[in-house]
Amino acid sequence: MAFWKDRPEDDGAVRATETALRRVADAAVSDAVRALRRALHGDDVERQHETTLLLMLARQLRDDLLDHGAWSRLAAGERQQLRRAFLMVALLASARGPIPIA
Repeated sequence: MAFWKDRPEDDGAVRATETALRRVADAAVSDAVRALRRALHGDDVERQHETTLLLMLARQLRDDLLDHGAWSRLAAGERQQLRRAFLMVALLASARGPIPIA
C-alpha cells in the first residue's frame, strides 16, 4: 500500500515539453500584444515604449527557442527557467504599473 505522501515528486518535466512551452510562449506573446493595444488606446507614450520592448522580447524568445528547435538542446532545468521567463513576460504585460526595462 502506498500513501499519498509517498508519491514521487514532480520534476516539472511535463511543463517543459515543446508543446507546453509553445502554449506558454504563445500566451506570453498574446498578453504582450494586448498590453501594447491598451497602451496605444490610452495614449501613454512611455507605456507604449515599454510594451513594445516586452513584445519584441517575447517574440524573440519564442522564435529563437521554439521555432528553431533550440529548446531541445536545453537541459530540463533550463527549459523550466525558459517557462518561468515566459510567465514573467506575461505577468509584466498584465501589470498596470511601469515595466522595469534595464
